[in-house]
Amino acid sequence: MSRDRVEARFGAMGREARVVVLSGAPRLDERARHLIEVLERKWSRFRSGSEISRLNATTGRAVVVSPETFGLVERAVAAWRVTGGRYDPSVAANVTPGTAPGIAPSPGCSRLELDARLRSVRVPAGVHLDLGAIGCGFATDLAAADLLHGGATGALVSIGKDVRVGGEPPRAEGWFVDIEDPHQPGSLGRLRLREGAIATAAGPSGAAANGVASVTVVAGEAWWAQVVARAAAVSGPDGALGVFAEHRVTGVVVLSDGTVLEAPGLSAFF
Repeated sequence: MSRDRVEARFGAMGREARVVVLSGAPRLDERARHLIEVLERKWSRFRSGSEISRLNATTGRAVVVSPETFGLVERAVAAWRVTGGRYDPSVAANVTPGTAPGIAPSPGCSRLELDARLRSVRVPAGVHLDLGAIGCGFATDLAAADLLHGGATGALVSIGKDVRVGGEPPRAEGWFVDIEDPHQPGSLGRLRLREGAIATAAGPSGAAANGVASVTVVAGEAWWAQVVARAAAVSGPDGALGVFAEHRVTGVVVLSDGTVLEAPGLSAFF
């Protein structure tokens, strides 16, 4: 089989998505696009017919969901617990989409009930789920895995600032992924990655601003990289690198004044 390269770009989940397929069967890029579109229809809380919207609309009752949605909610709740609430996918039910962060206290995930046997989720009254960020990461993980399962020798999938790569890279050094400069157009540097994920989260804004402009994390999976990036971003300049160490990942923290903090181990990816 040849080392043919196919690349596609399209809008998905309110962001730009990119799919790169090395070799494999024809039209694998279209297969990835279709999968991402299906996941968006299930996970967007801005679509009235999505599974997440259904969960938010039927608070207090258990709802059976698809395997992909159950896996997403399960990861989000586990991430909330393991980060001590620094990553929080919950919002107060009376907060409308687009409301600035920090206006209403987050209710947390302690009262969510998940039943793996029935594949059901019960969201308590007063709580809504917003899984947009972790959903982008998990979608890149699922799409990359599906491409490799479909016969691609190598694959890169990105949605916004979440990137997942797998299989054989296009060059011996690996895949090249730029770290975006949050203060001006351009790159702060280029990372090389043979397998795994890179995700970037913006720092808190408005009243919640804490001096962190953005956080980029290198990890095994994109959903987890996005979780740690968000947990580090809300921890402020003094706590962000501690989050990296706690969860055994590496990456970059860019402060509001332009200072760049590198976590131990990052040099292995330059």
